[in-house]
Amino acid sequence: LWGHVALAIEGFGIYSYGNSTRLGSDPADYVDMQSQGRDQTVVIIPTTPEQDRAAFDYLQQYPDKNGVGPIDNCAVRVQGALDAAGIPRVFFDVLAWPVLPEDQTLRAASVQGATSTYYPRGVPPTNLNIFKPSPWP
Repeated sequence: LWGHVALAIEGFGIYSYGNSTRLGSDPADYVDMQSQGRDQTVVIIPTTPEQDRAAFDYLQQYPDKNGVGPIDNCAVRVQGALDAAGIPRVFFDVLAWPVLPEDQTLRAASVQGATSTYYPRGVPPTNLNIFKPSPWP
């Protein structure tokens, strides 16, 4: 009904809470799988290694890939990681409740230098190799 949102962190892989995806797995594999059942928008935000590490460190407090619910959902996890990385919230994001996946997508797309690409169902996103997990996070 509300969609889904996940976060890929350069060198740390994908974090997609609530759909049985192994945390830190390969984003290219994830979006390939997701493209079979849904349209996708991929937003790439320019970040520093310090921001990437801060987002990763924040998500380490949530080791249960399916440990989400209606209030602490996938969008709340992404919101917290973006906050930890110092990505500014936009006006509507400060007031929004419940936190929705599309809010975090719009937040990411509003960052200066961000690129946003829409992929219809059946078309897997490309160029996500920079987010592939490193063997030594």
